[in-house]
Amino acid sequence: MKTLIIYYSGSGNTKHGVELIKMGIEKDGINTCQIVKIDDLNNNIIENYDLVGFASPIYGFKPAFNIMKLIKNLKKESGKPCFTFTTHAGEPANSDLILFDSLKERGFNVINQSNMECEDSWTFIRKVGKTYEVQRPTKEKQNSIYELGEKLSNIFDENKLSSQTVPRPKFNFCWQHLVSKTFIKMFLPFWFVTKVDTSKCTKCSLCVNTCPTGRMNIETFPRVNGECIGCNGCINICPNDAVIGLGTRGKEKYKGIPINKKIIINKKTIDR
Repeated sequence: MKTLIIYYSGSGNTKHGVELIKMGIEKDGINTCQIVKIDDLNNNIIENYDLVGFASPIYGFKPAFNIMKLIKNLKKESGKPCFTFTTHAGEPANSDLILFDSLKERGFNVINQSNMECEDSWTFIRKVGKTYEVQRPTKEKQNSIYELGEKLSNIFDENKLSSQTVPRPKFNFCWQHLVSKTFIKMFLPFWFVTKVDTSKCTKCSLCVNTCPTGRMNIETFPRVNGECIGCNGCINICPNDAVIGLGTRGKEKYKGIPINKKIIINKKTIDR
């Protein structure tokens, strides 16, 4: 089986999960899995794979809009098997349903939907030692994501890929779903990155390279203009705390899953 996983990862959490799935798929050395960042994807290569995965963090109670835009622009398929993987700290609301319906509309057959809870990467709400999430993702959960890769590999080996499917997720009537559109259109541009402290900025371009929308542009600093996805990647990755957003001063920056929290498979730690 040849598997392709298309992913976006603002903090490294989603990439970590994708690496676990890849290792599970390739465990026996027979099936292969290629992981591709959304920015590096050539849409035409999808037809070369037996199974396609779509992996995204949840921002504003919905999948990242660059992943949703990609799916919307994919060519129509005829039952190609796919799966989804998401990471979140807060309420995912109807994210699985949104992905399911979008992929169905493009002709995909969704055979699995999985998620992994992680620490919050939003700087403005982080606080050192938040006990309810400092253990995320648990090693048990990481193991289950690795086992997902094994499961997908076994489904193919048993020649059940084309017959596998999951039911459409039930609609979750929650307040997060009700406010999600307003949150993304109005809250993100207001709350997230507003300026760059040029006295601290060394023009290292880390924030530029991590921004999925091209919003970070050294030539316009200290002003920051354009569409924001809400990942806080630019704030978290800046080594000099030069990137400033409302409520982020003095807050702990998220640097990804600590090495001692990652599971070890075949004597190899899954790195960010």
